[in-house]
Amino acid sequence: MEKVSNGDLDTVLIIKRNDEIGTLANSFNNMAEDLGRHRKHLEILVEARTAELSKANEQLQQEISERTKAEDELKRSQEQLRDLASHLQFIREEERGQIAREIHDELGQALTALKMDVHWLSHKLPQDQALLSGKIKSMSGLIDTTVQSVRRISSELRPKLLDDLGLSAAMEWQANEFMSRAGIQCNISSEPEDIILDQARSSAFFRIFQETLTNIARHAHATKVEVILQEDSETVELIVRDNGQGITERQIADAKSYGIIGIRERVHSLGGDLKITGAPNKGTTVQVRIPIGAQGGPK
Repeated sequence: MEKVSNGDLDTVLIIKRNDEIGTLANSFNNMAEDLGRHRKHLEILVEARTAELSKANEQLQQEISERTKAEDELKRSQEQLRDLASHLQFIREEERGQIAREIHDELGQALTALKMDVHWLSHKLPQDQALLSGKIKSMSGLIDTTVQSVRRISSELRPKLLDDLGLSAAMEWQANEFMSRAGIQCNISSEPEDIILDQARSSAFFRIFQETLTNIARHAHATKVEVILQEDSETVELIVRDNGQGITERQIADAKSYGIIGIRERVHSLGGDLKITGAPNKGTTVQVRIPIGAQGGPK
């Protein structure tokens, strides 16, 4: 009985008697036999369940491995897409600059030559040719208007100030253009006064500034915009704050907010940080910080 209690169910009582002791011995042997069968049955069930769990675990491990692989591939794809987007932005800026130069140089020169010819022609007409003089004057005015349009289009494609005088000057020009077109007061401060960055960063900041002003004009219902541009030894920071109706979290996260997505991708491509916050009827603040290298390193 001690052996059975310790788990040795193959042990039997060898007692052959017809009294109560014999009956008890037979009952004990039957109980031990039943326990043995139950234990074997349980062992079979445990082995089967263990095999099932082992198989399920293997499948789970395989699924985890496949999911990890898929996540890695997705991450690589996202990085490739970001690299492609950054490259496309660079190419677009290059093309904008080239088109702007061609418009300014070739078309501008042609219009200037045409203006000179019309001016020369106006002095060659007899005094009694009032009709032709009026026509030439009209043509001269149309040429002047076209020259202004060429300058405007060229500046919108790629402000010459951005390449010649730097980011601060180009943003001041853009702020003045914004005030004249949108009728919204725009105050801009730069510390230091003249901030000049490499082409990639200056283009990124300028396009972010343009997109932010466009969003303000379209959606903010603002009357005033405050702009702060500041540089230290490690970063350049742009803060644009308006007094409009305030952007919501839903608008910030909206997949169709292509302007915000474009800003976010530009900032990400340069390893910077973007923060957009809004409060109802208290305006929206866009804050961009982009590293430029430590201790006056190359920008």
